[in-house]
Amino acid sequence: MLEQAARLKTHALDWCTRTGRPYEYLGNVVRKEETARKIAERDGIIG
Repeated sequence: MLEQAARLKTHALDWCTRTGRPYEYLGNVVRKEETARKIAERDGIIG
């Protein structure tokens, strides 16, 4: 299981590097939907 998690994290970090996007880890106590909306608004994806 840890190997798969490490592969996923490596893939995410690589994608962020290639696309110029920040890597932001969202833990269990974060309201992910709300955080995603804030990021989208901040980055001008939705307004």
